[in-house]
Amino acid sequence: MGRNTRTVIQGCVTRMNKKERLSFVEYHLKELLVPECRVLDLGCGTAQYRDSFKWIYVGLDITSLPYSDGFPRDVNVVASGSKLPFAEGSFNLIFSVAAFYQMPDSEMVLKECHRILKPGGQLLLFDYNRRTQRLLEKKEGHRLPCWNYWQLKRLFQKAYFKNIQWRSAVAASRTLFQQAISYWMSEWRGQWLIIKGNK
Repeated sequence: MGRNTRTVIQGCVTRMNKKERLSFVEYHLKELLVPECRVLDLGCGTAQYRDSFKWIYVGLDITSLPYSDGFPRDVNVVASGSKLPFAEGSFNLIFSVAAFYQMPDSEMVLKECHRILKPGGQLLLFDYNRRTQRLLEKKEGHRLPCWNYWQLKRLFQKAYFKNIQWRSAVAASRTLFQQAISYWMSEWRGQWLIIKGNK
């Protein structure tokens, strides 16, 4: 998980426990697992999802050094997201939780993810939405990357991903109308932008 993992509660930005597992993250991951699934956690931080499922898990982060508050990271591979040290077709699934917005060259990161996925493999990003990013900008006093679904979808398309879908942090929405309402609720009142693409 990213260095500055936080949650927004009633308009206030607060730090989240770095080992806390988010149930909606586990819900979406479980949906995408296949037998003998080889998974890369991109920007893994404390690797809190390492033991969530029976999978072959690899945690990658830009550093293995502890966080500034002394909390340890649990990293298998130290590398940049824009230069992933894996062969083509290495993973069934790549996911990232609250870390993608901190990666400098987002387009190159997505292209690298596409390269190391197996055919039919999937990338699942959980990033902060625009509302959350703007609150963080005000609190921290510096600019952060800020996307909506359509902007992030275009980045996925540039990296050659297919079947790109928005996902909800709440219960699954069945009809198109429910999906539209859920999208706008998450954009204006929620915290997360969740998007999935296939190789």
